[in-house]
Amino acid sequence: MFVTKAAILASFATVVSGLFAVSSAQAGAPEDAVVAFNKSQAVRDALSNALATGLKTVGAPTAVRVGGSCGFAGCDEDFIVSQALSTQSVNATSASVWAIAKVNTALSFARAELVQSDVFTQSVTASEFVATPTEAQGDVRALMAFNLAPTVQAEIAALTDDGYTLVSSGAVFLNGQCGFAGCDERYVVVSALSRGGTNARTISVKAVVQVHAFGETEISLLPKDVL
Repeated sequence: MFVTKAAILASFATVVSGLFAVSSAQAGAPEDAVVAFNKSQAVRDALSNALATGLKTVGAPTAVRVGGSCGFAGCDEDFIVSQALSTQSVNATSASVWAIAKVNTALSFARAELVQSDVFTQSVTASEFVATPTEAQGDVRALMAFNLAPTVQAEIAALTDDGYTLVSSGAVFLNGQCGFAGCDERYVVVSALSRGGTNARTISVKAVVQVHAFGETEISLLPKDVL
């Protein structure tokens, strides 16, 4: 069963009502989404609960653009932001804390809304498989497989035919499991495309990509109405 955007909003653990000022050189940049993510009390609480179970943060939060629209009052940009966590042991278990960050470029404010990451795994379509070099890092393999997947290529081609231009692509960590033979990791990979004009719009092609320690990488396209 597909999960619609309305259902995702209804499933938020907490909605953060506070707005946070952002001051990056480029309004609406991913850095602004990360600022809102880091300042969100709901995100802090979720991270604190995760750390209490023995998980540790891995690197800095990652943000990728998934949508947005512009008008005379400026632009609203939507990002998904993820903080990866891991037990950092031989048989490591990895997880993440996720949020949707909304950045308003006219007011230079942003807010982050905590979301349960299982909405992605509940929404996937049929999978396809692409060979990727096992020596590459997980996020690199995920992005490579995404770009090579025929269904993804077809979706992007249809949008470019409709006047959209590819503006960004990125992979954000979802979860994973490691053992002596290596790690299986899951990412959400997104390509954002924009169409200009007075009422400019950004939409995205999204997929859950599972990178296996051995074998082909698995790509499952997400429905358009997820995020």
